[in-house]
Amino acid sequence: MRKQIVETIGAGRAAPNPEDRSADRRRPAGKPAKASKRVQSPWPFNVDDVTTLEWWRTMPADHLSDVERRHLGATLEKICILKDHRWLSALGGDAAASIAIAIGAMPTDQVTLEVDLAMSALALCALDGSAGAALVLAHVLRRTPLDHPFGTDLSASWLALNLCRALTAKRHSALPRRGSGKSNAPNNGQTFPGLPVSA
Repeated sequence: MRKQIVETIGAGRAAPNPEDRSADRRRPAGKPAKASKRVQSPWPFNVDDVTTLEWWRTMPADHLSDVERRHLGATLEKICILKDHRWLSALGGDAAASIAIAIGAMPTDQVTLEVDLAMSALALCALDGSAGAALVLAHVLRRTPLDHPFGTDLSASWLALNLCRALTAKRHSALPRRGSGKSNAPNNGQTFPGLPVSA
């Protein structure tokens, strides 16, 4: 996926022809990534150059570490919104409420503050480990008109996050548990009828 993102970004930089972009799309609100103390990345945006509520539509999942996750959670905790109880639950980290609000907001023709709040809450749930939230966010990113051409790459990053988590969970479940007393031998100490038991 990293190679695909790099190729896409390279193609986008090589052809800055204004006719390649649709007339209604404007350049991203954030500035392209600039030199900083962070590790340089081929991704054209940096978390420091866009607001926290824009991360869901500008930053791939693998660019949002635990530090950004905590910062996003702290930002959403400070927001007071006069909506129904689902919004309060969503902003508090409830994945089911976040998914319901995001699906209810579709189709999204324009990114508004309300959309940014809903999708930021969804992104926080995805970063906290909700596979459903990550899948819905990937779906939204593919179908929402963004102000840059990287929506497909962003969507793929959330799908890749889900896949990596699933593979990690599968690997951990296949490992023997410590202290379980079971060995990795094929029969795990069991005896089989008709076979002699060694002393």
